[in-house]
Amino acid sequence: MNKYLKKTVSLAVASALVFSMAGCSFLDKSKDEVLDAADSYAKELAACNIGKLAKLSTEDFEDIQEEWEGKLTFSEGELYSADTATVLNAIADTISYEIDEESVEATKKSGEGSIDVTFTIADYADLVDDDSITDADAFANAVADADTTEISVTLEFERTDDGDWLGSNYTKVFEKLYDFTNDEFTFSTPIADAITSDSLDWWWTDNGDDSNPVYTNTDEIDGELQIDTSLLDNYDVIYELTYEVQRDGVVIYTGTGYDAWIQTDDLTSADLDPDTGYFLAGTYTITFYDPNGEVLVSDTCTVILDAEPVATEPQPTGETFADYVGCVEYQTYSSDFYEGTDTAYWYNRYSATDTFGLYDSDNTYVDLTCRCYDESLGTVTYQYYYSADGTDLDQDLGTFTAEPVVYGDYGEMYYDFTYENGDAALPDGYYIVIVSHGGADQIIAVCYVGAY
Repeated sequence: MNKYLKKTVSLAVASALVFSMAGCSFLDKSKDEVLDAADSYAKELAACNIGKLAKLSTEDFEDIQEEWEGKLTFSEGELYSADTATVLNAIADTISYEIDEESVEATKKSGEGSIDVTFTIADYADLVDDDSITDADAFANAVADADTTEISVTLEFERTDDGDWLGSNYTKVFEKLYDFTNDEFTFSTPIADAITSDSLDWWWTDNGDDSNPVYTNTDEIDGELQIDTSLLDNYDVIYELTYEVQRDGVVIYTGTGYDAWIQTDDLTSADLDPDTGYFLAGTYTITFYDPNGEVLVSDTCTVILDAEPVATEPQPTGETFADYVGCVEYQTYSSDFYEGTDTAYWYNRYSATDTFGLYDSDNTYVDLTCRCYDESLGTVTYQYYYSADGTDLDQDLGTFTAEPVVYGDYGEMYYDFTYENGDAALPDGYYIVIVSHGGADQIIAVCYVGAY
């Protein structure tokens, strides 16, 4: 036998084997298939389209489909407030992607593939600290023009028996790409937008003129912000306001709230007339500030001192209950009741405007209402009296008790010190209520029923 023949045949067989192996690798289109699958998958990820992603993912996707459909449906409901839904939808609209084609890995034999994708999304962190953005729509508009940030993920795929490449690591990808859905956004109307006048509402003035308020021989001044509270998302912000009281440019008092009701007990002896105990004469300026320290309203009143010194012995004043209609006066400023309540006022449930202690002749009730901060005060006692002409207490109408009652969407709590006459109209005249707590009188207030 020719010894060279065997070698020739062996070489031919070896060459055939090498060609066969190279040919198999050359014919494996897995990388191209994964590239196509990744482009479709990334496109639906950027569109937040869970329905289409379900068709492009492995079978167990159904385990998380309902949860993520809820998260990526940006509408007001159980998951999101209206503000949050508006902002998240705007953020989602900024998502784009770029596939790193060089990173693709896939083989038909392993049935597994992967590829790196870089998503770009709005970087809204700085917008959160922008105080000029006051509502969700403005934030959403700003998101569209915001700087962007990159989120890099690796998409993994599995090959089915039908030759389809389906996404398999969707949970990890979703949690990273859609992390923004964990944020909440709440916007409130600036209180400045709810102020209805650049002047204060002045109470207890002697000339009854809000444009040029004058107090004469006074032991109190009272300037109140004019606010349309229906415009506010959070009613309690009115109690977070601060105010400053100046006399002739010198600060004499600071306080909190929307009603600057200043009385002699609030001031030092240096700010009162030593002979009469009244406010010193001068120009008084009350300035209200929002929680950020910005001026809301600043207005002035004039105090005139024109009185004889207070007599050393009490003298008949000639005043009657008629002189105090609408007045609501705390009797002490150092009790648990005073610390646990806010301004009390006469309330008319049938009137769209405040009555300030005046009720029509056909009214069947009178109601002094008083806001409290919580239930800690418990039961409060109150007693009503009636006076036909305002000079004498003609009738004791009875002693009653009140418990805190919750009103409104914000859970505000009030005491209602109400006197009712069933369905019958109350007799015209003056009604005086004394509120007591802890064994001491806390509030005395007067109202009137009838034509005044």
